Order: sequence, then structure tokens, then C-alpha cells
Amino acid sequence: MKKIIITAAIALASLAVNAQSAHVDIPVTVNILDIITMSRLDGLTPSATFVDANHLDWGMWLSNGVYGFYKFKVRSNRHFNVTTSIGSFTFASATGVDYNPTYDVNHNMTYGDFDYQLTTTAGGAPINAPSGAVPNASSLNNFQAYAAGENPVFQHANNGGDQEWCMMFLANPLWNYTGGTYGATITVTATQE
Repeated sequence: MKKIIITAAIALASLAVNAQSAHVDIPVTVNILDIITMSRLDGLTPSATFVDANHLDWGMWLSNGVYGFYKFKVRSNRHFNVTTSIGSFTFASATGVDYNPTYDVNHNMTYGDFDYQLTTTAGGAPINAPSGAVPNASSLNNFQAYAAGENPVFQHANNGGDQEWCMMFLANPLWNYTGGTYGATITVTATQE
């Protein structure tokens, strides 16, 4: 009996020594496109109502006239830059009062009537620019008047899935316009490098 067990053990050991293997290589190709998405994370309503001289003297934040932070998020697999522009200006005369160029002052707002700012705080939390970004020094915590075309906010932000920052916007028409409802479209653009 011992002889049978030893013979069986030797037979199993010799099977293990003589084990063979085979393999198949599977070439894999992974194509990743350059991808960037952008969203707003705040719940602000962009509007301001000018009702007194102080408003016209100082301008008003575009968030129902209160101090408000517009929070943005970019997801990008490359470094990116952010710019802002303003355009698509509209005018509607006050209800029941038609605009009359003989008596009424200008009603054609331009980009120069609006300001923007990259902020360093939002609700007490420090938010500057995304990691790696180089802010436009003139707009950081200082309102910058819009110029025609694209206005730089920051450059060279790192790639990543959660690149967040805050901005503020100001309507600053001074005493240059007649009463009515004015509209414009602010565009914030993230572009991969």
C-alpha cells in the first residue's frame, strides 16, 4: 500500500513538472480624444435693477443686485485657458413710454458698461483659479472693464475633472442711458491649450 501511494505521488509530481502553457497576445488600441466640458454650479439669477443715484454712481452686481459669485467647473484632459466676452445687447423701452431720440438719452449699451472679476473668496472659502492657472492679474479681486472681443481670465490651468473657480460681474452704465430694460449675454469660454 505504501508503494502504491509513493508511486502515485511520484506520478503526480512528474505531471506538475511537465505542465505546459500557451498564450495569445491581444493588441489593444485606446483612442482618447481631447475632451473639455464646462458648467455653472451656482444658482444666481443674472439681473440688476437700478432704482437710485447710488446704483448709477457705483454700478450693481449682476445677481439680483446683490453680492454674488458665479461658480464654474471645467473638466478637461488637457491644460486650458479661460476668457470672457459680452455681446448681444438689447433694449426695450419702459412700459408705456416709447423711446424718443429727441428727448431720451442713449439706449445702446456696449461691452464698456460691464465689468468682470476673478474672485478669491466665495462664501468664505478660498477660490482663486484652478490649480496651475495663472490669473489675469488685473482681474483678480479687482473689477476689470470688458474690452471688445475675448478678455483673459486665466491661463494654463491644469487638466482634471474638478477644476472650479468663481467670478463676479458688474453692470456699470453710470448716467449714460435712458430708462428701460437692457439685455446682454456674458460668455465664459474654456479653451484647451
